[in-house]
This record gives sequence, C-alpha cells and structure tokens, in this order.
Amino acid sequence: MIPTPFIGILLWIPMLSLLAYCPILCYLDIKYRAIVNWLWIPLLVINIPIAAYLYIIQVYPWYALITSVVLFIFFYVIMRLKVVEEADFIFLACISFFFVENMIPYDHGIMAFPFMIFLVCTLSITAIWLATYNIFKRNELCVKCTNGIPMMLPICAAVGLAVMYG
Repeated sequence: MIPTPFIGILLWIPMLSLLAYCPILCYLDIKYRAIVNWLWIPLLVINIPIAAYLYIIQVYPWYALITSVVLFIFFYVIMRLKVVEEADFIFLACISFFFVENMIPYDHGIMAFPFMIFLVCTLSITAIWLATYNIFKRNELCVKCTNGIPMMLPICAAVGLAVMYG
C-alpha cells in the first residue's frame, strides 16, 4: 500500500518524536537519574491519536498491536524485576506502541523484532561493560550510581540502531 501524503506524514511523526526524545531522556537520566512525569505528556498527546488513527484505518496491521501488547507485558515484567526503572519502562512502552513502522525505507516491516534484537544487544553490552568496570575498578561504579544505572543510553542506542539498520 502506497500511503497518501497525509498518511505518509503521519507515519513519520512517531519515529521522529521518539528520536527527538532520546537526547533529552539520556541527558536527564545521566545527570539527575530522574525524569519528571510531565515530560511524557507531549509524547503521549502527539502519538496516541496518531497510532489509534493508523490502526483504525488499517495502515498498521492488527498483529502489530498484538506484538506491541506482548512487548508491553515483557517490559512491565523486566521493570518489576528491577532490570529497568519506571522512566525506562515508560519509554520502552512508548516505543512498543508508537514505533510500529520504520520509515527508512518505507514498508520495511514491523519494528518490534529488530528493536528487540538491538535492545538485547545494547543491554548485554552495557551489562558486560558494567561487570568489567566493577571488576577492575573495585565497585566504584556501584558507589557512584546509588540511584541505579542509567539504562536510557542503551535503550536510545537500540532505537537508533533499529531506525538505521532495522
């Protein structure tokens, strides 16, 4: 299906809005280890109506919604297991529901699968780096990161990789 110009513009908005949020979220996660709740409002206000419209007119396939719900449940479980924090979970949930289709190139397919592959890779690299750092630096990182480890960097790296190579 070749989208009309209006639909084509709507398809770009979720991807661009999520990419625009990445530097802001990474900065706040590293600097303050906290992301205020009101920061999510523009992302949700912009993307919820667009995603709903694209599902209703069947530009996004319904099985993509099922995939997004499964990912949401998976992200919720890893949040409850304390692998990621609440802000990380919110961004992962936004990614799973709004980043359905990659527009580079168009009709590249559902982004859930490439994103999960890149997310697992970036989180694994982060875990290996942290383990190595802790072994050689005598747990100094754990002392510095008393509020947890900033996981927004590997999450945003996975988003960028999924856009470029997904």
